Amino acid sequence: MEQGWKSLAVRVGAHLGRPLSGPILGSILVTYRCDNLCLMCDYPQQAVARKKGGDIELTPQELKMVVEDFKKIGSSSVSFTGGEPMLRPDVLDLLRRGRELGMLTNINSNANLLHKEDLCRELLETKLDLINFSLDGAEAATHDHLRGVKGGYAKLVEAAGHIRELKARHGYKTLLNLVTVISPRNLPEIPKLLELARSWGINRIGFMPLHAFDFQKEDLKASPEQWLGELDAVVRLLQESRDIVDSSVEYLALFRDAFLGRPLPFSCKASYSSLMVNTYGEIFP
Repeated sequence: MEQGWKSLAVRVGAHLGRPLSGPILGSILVTYRCDNLCLMCDYPQQAVARKKGGDIELTPQELKMVVEDFKKIGSSSVSFTGGEPMLRPDVLDLLRRGRELGMLTNINSNANLLHKEDLCRELLETKLDLINFSLDGAEAATHDHLRGVKGGYAKLVEAAGHIRELKARHGYKTLLNLVTVISPRNLPEIPKLLELARSWGINRIGFMPLHAFDFQKEDLKASPEQWLGELDAVVRLLQESRDIVDSSVEYLALFRDAFLGRPLPFSCKASYSSLMVNTYGEIFP
């Protein structure tokens, strides 16, 4: 009943232009540090710049207080992301604290460290609800190129295998999802990516369009007109693959305009339902 009221309050608040409740979804960006150098992301560079500028990451106790604050304002879930959150040894304690407070918990990871079975077991023992792995290619060469580190694809496959086996052996209920950023480099591999997800026993796979930023490498800046036809075909495939694809039909329909740099046909209401706090204590919608 509480969450039903909150969902209604979010919708009414967005209509009125002022919040009537706290956010449903809480996210904590526990570090900008990362052991990847993705072509579409500048978080590792931000981590270096922030450190040089004297900024200090929140302590384990301070981050735990952020988790508790999300509970106090009524958040149903708390997500831990980065950078690479597994680079922080205290992230497992944060997941456990979220579960102790009765919130849904999840982590977004590149899986580089989770190719070790013992660490996978420790992660699953927190009883988190969801693990998201970032996978950007059906071929190792594509994924590793986009992620900027060799061997990342092999480690992700190994980590997914460990999680699948541990769930079967010990009855863990944690879901395993994949998240893919669609770009000109991996567009031809999307159909195969769906088949891989099914064969690996993945619960769901979500997609997002590449967003244009100044720091992106040149091979991600191909003119959309060159591949919009192929994009349209892939979007139709994803819209038809409801058994495995997590992204909604309506969201996928926006990809063409997103790649063409056109504005959304509606105003963003994310700040009424979600909230992010980063490792420096800064707050974002």
